[in-house]
Amino acid sequence: MEWKALEKYGSTKTLQVGELLFREGEEGKEMFLLLQGAIEVYVERNEKKITLAVLREGTTFGEMTLLERMPRSANAKAIEYTKLLVLDEPSFRDVIREQGDFSWMLMKELSSRIRSNNLDVIQRIGQDLQDAAHQLGEYAHQITGMVTRVVESSKEIETNQSLLFQDIQEVSKLAEKISKSFDFVRTIANQTKILGINASIESARSGEQGKGFAVVAREVRQLSELSKNNAEETRKLLTDIEGRVKNISHSSEKSSTQCQKQTTENQQIEALIEEVLKLSERLVQIATTL
Repeated sequence: MEWKALEKYGSTKTLQVGELLFREGEEGKEMFLLLQGAIEVYVERNEKKITLAVLREGTTFGEMTLLERMPRSANAKAIEYTKLLVLDEPSFRDVIREQGDFSWMLMKELSSRIRSNNLDVIQRIGQDLQDAAHQLGEYAHQITGMVTRVVESSKEIETNQSLLFQDIQEVSKLAEKISKSFDFVRTIANQTKILGINASIESARSGEQGKGFAVVAREVRQLSELSKNNAEETRKLLTDIEGRVKNISHSSEKSSTQCQKQTTENQQIEALIEEVLKLSERLVQIATTL
């Protein structure tokens, strides 16, 4: 239709390159007919600019905001020298009432735009779903690999813990045997001490002739006392070792139990990740049907 016929209903506005027409979130009280130039419609998300459309001569825009009395849903900026016809609500009503061709053109424009937007949204959602599903699948595969390695490590730790527990049991048995041997040494030391005492008594009875034997008897008693003291100290050390071995054995047994539980839990995690992978594949299937 002839756009000149509409200029009497509104006012014209010109924009230089880079000049902003409106911002997202602003109240929308006018619609626009692009008479000359080009307008970029865009949004800003996470400090990134996303271009939604580039509008050319003969395009109307802003009518949805005017009709619904909603804030602007995007930014609009001139990317060329631009001339616009601006219609406020009363002017827009006059055009709709008096210009049937414009009303028909506007309905076609809105219908086409809604259909195009729906297709764009579906394509974007489909692509986003595919990207998310592929990313989800990639993460799930990575997690599966890590969990598998953890399970293998847990099994190896469990095996090592079992071997360690067996070794600790053997060390405990050896400590018991050594303790019994030192009981025997202590008994010999006591007997030797008694023998030394008896020898001293006999040397005293022998008078001058038993003096040399008395020295030997004294040395035997001292050696016996020293052996006994050393046996007692060693026995205390062995008792301490046995106590510590038992503590280590108990901790090792608990650690082995925890490893078994961890292995079971890791296997459950693997099963859940398999379900995530299946869900990821399902998302891809849904995305491809959009």
